[in-house]
Amino acid sequence: MTEKRYVSYSMLSIYDECPQKYKFHYKEGLAKLYRQEKPHLSFGESLHKALEDFFKIKNIKDRTKDKLTDILKMVWVGKGYLSQEEEQQHFHAAQHLLEIFYDTQDITVTPFRLEEFFRVPVGDFFLTGRIDRIDIIPATTDKVEIIDYKTGKFMPKQEDIDNDLQMSVYALAATKKFPRLYPEKISVYFFQHGQKLTTKRTPRELRAIEEDLINKVAVISSDSEFSAKESQFCKFCDYLLICPLMGLAASPSGVKTKVEEHLDKKQQLEEELKKTAEYYKAITQDLYAIHNYSLNISSTLDIKVLAQKVSDAFREISAASRSALFLWDEGEGKFIPLECHKMEIADNFYVEEQKVFDSVKKCNLGICACDSYSPDNPFSYIIDESLKIKNYIVASLMAKDKIFGLMILADISGPLPPTNKHLHILIMSLSDQSAISIYNALLYRYAIYDGLTKLFRGSHFQERLKQEMTRVARTGEKLTLIMADIDNFKKINDTFGHVEGDRILREVGREIKSKIRASDIAGRYGGEEFTVLLTATDRAGGVCVAEAIRKNIETNIRTSDNGQVTASFGVAEYNKEIRNPSDFIKMADDRLYEAKRSGKNRVVGL
Repeated sequence: MTEKRYVSYSMLSIYDECPQKYKFHYKEGLAKLYRQEKPHLSFGESLHKALEDFFKIKNIKDRTKDKLTDILKMVWVGKGYLSQEEEQQHFHAAQHLLEIFYDTQDITVTPFRLEEFFRVPVGDFFLTGRIDRIDIIPATTDKVEIIDYKTGKFMPKQEDIDNDLQMSVYALAATKKFPRLYPEKISVYFFQHGQKLTTKRTPRELRAIEEDLINKVAVISSDSEFSAKESQFCKFCDYLLICPLMGLAASPSGVKTKVEEHLDKKQQLEEELKKTAEYYKAITQDLYAIHNYSLNISSTLDIKVLAQKVSDAFREISAASRSALFLWDEGEGKFIPLECHKMEIADNFYVEEQKVFDSVKKCNLGICACDSYSPDNPFSYIIDESLKIKNYIVASLMAKDKIFGLMILADISGPLPPTNKHLHILIMSLSDQSAISIYNALLYRYAIYDGLTKLFRGSHFQERLKQEMTRVARTGEKLTLIMADIDNFKKINDTFGHVEGDRILREVGREIKSKIRASDIAGRYGGEEFTVLLTATDRAGGVCVAEAIRKNIETNIRTSDNGQVTASFGVAEYNKEIRNPSDFIKMADDRLYEAKRSGKNRVVGL
């Protein structure tokens, strides 16, 4: 009796991705040994299960947003998270995505099938899998819409969905399992965007799809080599370390080269063993170096210090003489250069997020390596011909399914060329550690800095104010506080919108920073109100600084219709009568309101 064969979309896609991975996973059964629990898998499973249970509620009135959150709590999958904090962040993200789903989709529909498992005959095998949802199309009885949920951040192009193998598999499976129904629509819902992309497959296309699947399975069945293949997914492979092409098990370069003809076999063997021992000794040294770099990188939360440490580590491990580090700036919504070493990239140069994502997708391990400049390079918009670099690598720094930075290494002159796979593994390991450290540093930064103005948040400013007041009470040093408020800001928001208001807030923040010292402490106290704490400065000095900031705002900042933007200021100097930070703030605030009452666009310091 012939054994039944079962084929899923996952099997087909993994084989297309890398036959060796297919062999490890399905033929040698290494999934249980090497598979790692990953947060994004638990995250997706939780969203799918929550929606399945939600749509099973028959009474439409009971399908509330709060109910959806309650279901999420009950079905939440907590596998793969490194800490409770990380798991909590993912839970809140999942809750937010479900709220978007609730607001953008028809939650009153009664699905025909939910999480529908299929096992249908195709050729001499069974096609298996699970469809997230199948709906009967309104006003019809024989047409359905297949719906697949995606948790990824970026939406593909329509043409990608039109040619997607998974959608074809689902359409074919549905017609075979429900022969009286026709999949009129195949839709993919993207949680992050609250949008669907819809495609279709004609009966003729479905016949061609079936023939193509039969041919694909025949190719897999006849494969006896299952050769490893590099792809953009290698970095995320569970079997990377044991991969004969990319991992530590890969044959070292030069080990199998011929020795001189006059050496006998024993001498050849000794020579090869010596080279092999040297190779693995080098691997051990590299791993030790990665360990030390990781400890050094993870020891700081200051993003500028961290950027310097990350750049130094990458240059050392790659033997690069030049580098540039681009980091994601949440406030700007762009990748901006934060640390450049012997590489001239303008401070105002930036890269859009989608452009970086598209480029990284084209690179294996998230790493792009070249010997010289090429306009065909995925990152040619950063590394243009004017930089005159050679032997370079661009590595993506990715954590939590998000790219936090790009590391450019140039003029690599060490023993390993930019295209060396072992060097790529080392850089990938360092990239992962760097990305996690940057992620943690950014979390800390977001906690204390206002994302819009890059000044301290009000809560952190008050902590610093308390510390400085304690210090000067002991030392007798002068300390002056400035409170500032943008004039008529509500009118600006109402007239031009919040996007315009945010721009003005950012520019006011820049003007404040341009007129204070590194030792001074500036914050966005709340809304359109700002604070500046001037160390070793008396009231008269504080008035001068406030006046300089006021003039800069008046001169340099304009609304979109060229209207003038102004601000009012109150200045107070610390004295021993002031008992706590609230009293100090109130003293400066009272003078700010006096500036407002007396006409605005002025400084009051008496």
